[in-house]
Amino acid sequence: MPAIQIPSSLFMGTHALDQLQTIAQKHASILLFTDRSLEKAGLVKMVLERLCAHGAKVSVICDIQPEPTLEHAWSMIQQGMGTGATLVVGLGGGSVLDVA
Repeated sequence: MPAIQIPSSLFMGTHALDQLQTIAQKHASILLFTDRSLEKAGLVKMVLERLCAHGAKVSVICDIQPEPTLEHAWSMIQQGMGTGATLVVGLGGGSVLDVA
């Protein structure tokens, strides 16, 4: 039976942004999935500063709805696939992380 392995890491806590920045510096193109509430709160800007610190191109998709339908999630994924990103970051709660 074929298997799919998806490498993933979950960072949380006091130094989570530092850990993310360490991984991000190995990638030239990054895709950030998040939501509008975190954008309005200024958290997206803070994360973008870390992700861009080493010159990476970062694409942001922040239109993820709470409890997205399969169609909505697939639409967001298709947008992300067009970025050529080699790293996907999910910033937010369950719906954002599900899509990421």
